[in-house]
Amino acid sequence: MIWIISGGVLFILSLVLIAAGLFWDRPGFRGRPERRCRKCGYDLGGAGEVPVTCTECGREHQAESSLRRVRRHKRTIAVGVLLLLGLPALVFAPMGVYYQRMPSWLLAELVPVHGTDMMKIDSNPGGVLIARLVATMHPNHDGLEYRRTLTNEEVLSVLRRISEGNIYAPAGSPRWVETNGEWLGGQIFRFKSPTGGWQYPDGTPADEALNQVFEDLSQVLPPWNPSTRGLWPEGERVTVYSGFVRPNWPVEGNLDERAVLRIKGRDDIVVDGFISYFQIDPIGEAGDRIEAELELSVFREYLGNRDPDAEPAKTERFTIGWSVASGVEQVLNTTDSAQIQNAMIALVAPSIARVLDRPGYHEDWLRPEFDRIAFAIEAEVFDGEESLGKSQHWWMAIGGEWVTRTTSAQGTTMDQYNAFGARSNEARDKGTLRVVIRGVPEQALRITEAEKAWDGEVDVLYSDAIKAQEQWEAERAQKEAPPDTTGP
Repeated sequence: MIWIISGGVLFILSLVLIAAGLFWDRPGFRGRPERRCRKCGYDLGGAGEVPVTCTECGREHQAESSLRRVRRHKRTIAVGVLLLLGLPALVFAPMGVYYQRMPSWLLAELVPVHGTDMMKIDSNPGGVLIARLVATMHPNHDGLEYRRTLTNEEVLSVLRRISEGNIYAPAGSPRWVETNGEWLGGQIFRFKSPTGGWQYPDGTPADEALNQVFEDLSQVLPPWNPSTRGLWPEGERVTVYSGFVRPNWPVEGNLDERAVLRIKGRDDIVVDGFISYFQIDPIGEAGDRIEAELELSVFREYLGNRDPDAEPAKTERFTIGWSVASGVEQVLNTTDSAQIQNAMIALVAPSIARVLDRPGYHEDWLRPEFDRIAFAIEAEVFDGEESLGKSQHWWMAIGGEWVTRTTSAQGTTMDQYNAFGARSNEARDKGTLRVVIRGVPEQALRITEAEKAWDGEVDVLYSDAIKAQEQWEAERAQKEAPPDTTGP
């Protein structure tokens, strides 16, 4: 994609340069003299009729057209033509050709622009840097030896640049988290020493400079991006998302969030120790508009405990608001179909029957027919009529991309959870293992993007769910199979 965009930009630039060289410097344009010396450009507007001699350089002009001629800038035209002729090489050459020849410091600067695609490691900046970090085998006179493409000084420079970010993606910004943070999270294991602490990828113990890079990195915290639904039903608990992403790069301490919600005329609502979202009791009546100041803080915990007098590592304030509706039906549309029920039986029931809190989250839910439908389900597994445990699951996709995938085993005791595997196997062997899945639109409200939710129910024996799963997979394989071809 970056090369397509670059090619388009260069194509436009080449046309602009050619047009500027041909037409920009014309008489009378943008304050230029209507009549001027062809040689030096001196204003000859008051020099009278031709023939005219330039009083600045002495050039004689025999024709009026020579005084009004457009000046062509051959160098500008040449640069534009060269860019135009070079475009095919940029567009049609393999993308990795350019990255492979770039210096490592430049690749580090490009990581936040392009990101890292592990499926095409040789054709993106992050992937090429990873390849340069890894020792490879090369032949020598004794056979084979491991040789690195980056020195430890270069590794340190790359690590520092990616950790600090740049103007396009400052450290801790959303773009930095998506690109540089992801790259660091995937490569940190190369820098961990078996004895603790840090080391260079070739095993050299960390020096003061490398330790300082990781010390600085441990202070980088993700940003907040709080949100909630714009409309909540009266009487329903309100979910607020902080948008705080759990960092996958090394940070100091275990991070713990606190929220203080200040609503005029009400006591402050303080929520402590949550991860990414929290819920509050219902506020207001139908027709009310709730406006609040949201203060978010993050603390560093050590050994699982937080000093009660500790100062937050970061605090920020936001405004947030929502309106109150008379009921769920004013906020969410509901839907059900045989297609969704069949998918629940084939894709979800078998997984939950085996592992209570693992619904599978099959990629089939990304298909267009399930697009923008919020699935908030309560699944309960039975041995006949005896409940073995419950779990709750939320998922939704938009445009073939997951919006959320969340799981909870709330409502199941620890004894039930620990015994579930054995009890499930026993019920399966007896043929009495049963799964009930219910759509709960009220629970779908916690998915901020949801406007439609499933409200159906399925009740199926595990043996029937397995048959449905086999049939689903057979039909999918038939659809994906290449068409039969015949010879001439």
